[in-house]
Amino acid sequence: MKPERFHSASELLAGDTLPLDWSEHSEFSPGIRAWAAMCIATKRRGEAYTQDFSAAFSDPTDKLPRFPSTLNYIETNLNGFYGLTTIAGRKGLGKTMLAMACAIEAAATMNWQVFYLSAELDDDEMEMRCDRYYTRHDHCVDGIPFLHIIHVPRGFDPMDYCQLVELEMDPTLPVLTVMDSVNTIAELHSDSYLHVLKEWQLWAMLARRISRGAASFLVLSELNKSGRTKGEKLEHWSDVMLTIKGKAEDGHVEMICDKSRRTKGEGPMGKYIRHVADSRFYRPDELQRMLALVEPEQEVI
Repeated sequence: MKPERFHSASELLAGDTLPLDWSEHSEFSPGIRAWAAMCIATKRRGEAYTQDFSAAFSDPTDKLPRFPSTLNYIETNLNGFYGLTTIAGRKGLGKTMLAMACAIEAAATMNWQVFYLSAELDDDEMEMRCDRYYTRHDHCVDGIPFLHIIHVPRGFDPMDYCQLVELEMDPTLPVLTVMDSVNTIAELHSDSYLHVLKEWQLWAMLARRISRGAASFLVLSELNKSGRTKGEKLEHWSDVMLTIKGKAEDGHVEMICDKSRRTKGEGPMGKYIRHVADSRFYRPDELQRMLALVEPEQEVI
């Protein structure tokens, strides 16, 4: 459980920044590091610190935790999503379908505790989408206890979220937060839309940085008229930037990996087909192979 001095998010924010060890060898578990980093990121000021490069130089491997993308291109080139990942696109292109697949798979297969901030779907539609995914991908059923759906109310801010996570969290597991979408979360607040939007985005970037990935984020964002994310900050702050392009009425989209801070792999990913029954995106060649596995072979005469 949480060490005794972690009483509440409110007490943490009222006091000084905690002298936590954020390294891989920290005595604090991933869940505690994630929660503390998210709380600290809500403060206006933090503590400066110096970095010792000697240990990093001897072991230069990338230790930033990954979570599933369900996209073959991303898994092959990036080993999955990581850090602060943004999925950007206009409405109706399947951002929520992709985010839910990532969330469910992360909870079921990668030992993440997932908090899904749903600002648009009602209870019935969220339940229907989850049921459909579990029906087609029954290996994910064991992850149900680690997936927390939070229906975002009006005026919800990062401090409210930190207090909620503290009550629900498993302190042994890292935290993946899904924002669906960050734009609607900001619109539900009574303060200035652009101010609240920036606060959520900046908070996510800082929490991911402070925790060294123990707190990771999957942010869904709409595009403005110039084709950039609304607020135009996520392009700079994200570790991975994935853009979905197309028309809502079409059954396929074009995906582009605009940015990958830790690995190579930026560029067009090609055409992907929205397979609603599977709640997944597939490339045309992947669908052909799937069909070949289920279609009976033609008898040779």
